Amino acid sequence: MKICLFTAHSPIGGGGAVILRSLVKHLPGSNITWKYISNQPTAGYEAGYMGTGFMDEGFISAITSTYKMLADQSCPQVDQLVKRLLTEDCDAYWIVSHNEGLRTALELTRVQKKRPVHLTIHDDWSGALAQRSLRYRFFSAIAAKLTLKTLKSVNSCDVISRGMKAYYESLGGKNLKVCHRYLPLDTLGLKKNHQQTHEIKIGHIGSIYDQRDMFKFLFLIRAYAKIKDLPFSLHLWGFQMKGLKIPSALKAHIHFHQDLPEEAAIQELKKCSFVYAMYPMSKGMRTFTQTSLPTKLSTYVQTGLPIFGHGPSASTLSEFLRSTGTGSLWSCGHQSEGFKVLKEVLEVPIGEERFRAARNQYFGEENLHVLKNAFLF
Repeated sequence: MKICLFTAHSPIGGGGAVILRSLVKHLPGSNITWKYISNQPTAGYEAGYMGTGFMDEGFISAITSTYKMLADQSCPQVDQLVKRLLTEDCDAYWIVSHNEGLRTALELTRVQKKRPVHLTIHDDWSGALAQRSLRYRFFSAIAAKLTLKTLKSVNSCDVISRGMKAYYESLGGKNLKVCHRYLPLDTLGLKKNHQQTHEIKIGHIGSIYDQRDMFKFLFLIRAYAKIKDLPFSLHLWGFQMKGLKIPSALKAHIHFHQDLPEEAAIQELKKCSFVYAMYPMSKGMRTFTQTSLPTKLSTYVQTGLPIFGHGPSASTLSEFLRSTGTGSLWSCGHQSEGFKVLKEVLEVPIGEERFRAARNQYFGEENLHVLKNAFLF
């Protein structure tokens, strides 16, 4: 089976790329060509580079082209992408909905019927991509319409969470499957015992969705550490708060580190007391928090460390922690409740079997089966 995979992002950029690489690597019997648009070619993936996308162009140009794309109007840039993808020697298309990908998938179903089109959605265009963007926030409504139209046109579709599946099904989507990242069982080199230490050292990788929520978390830690007479620190890998004002009381406790390959990052995280995962509390991000899933959770599971979750109680993050038992969630903002969560992640050991069960439940072989069934190999 020859599959043409298209993404409107680099094969190594962000959580979506992490998920895709894990799946592509473990799909024997398939011949996958990864085509992509990005600001520049990616080392090791030069052959698949198709140039830059239009959504990061100058403000007026990007706004105009993106509106036409989402409003299902004539969009020459997308037409050109589709034309080039049609020349690929493949039996099927695998399109990721991010940015230009959503409309590209729709157009591929319109201009040809011979090769099936499979769609992957990691973030809802309307509730996540638009809401998290200052540029495209007002395009949320037309993005929602295009998403539903595309869902009804593609041959098959996988989504990142049960919350997203339920959300799209409520809008009329059908035959949706949930597909997460795949983790081979032998990648879980777990930390056997978690014990209280002489300091509270917190680890985090990737995006911080709302700096205000992170500061609230750190002030909680500061208050708890003062009572316990313990030093504390937050260590962030792969995230830089450029131009953002950090409260003076917290500056000395936040440490920024360069981005690392996952294997190296895991080793650094294992030196921490626990790991931190947050989802924004803002009501405007409700669809995002109820449908997307933090990719960092798949990394955290490999550390064997308790997860301090910080976000809405009705969220995929909350569901993950509740169903796997790998951590606890602080959702109400009250200090007393936050202290309870801290006591749990710092003092209550979590057995290795919990993390292995979490791997099986979320990041196991079922994810490979979803794609094998979609492409019938």
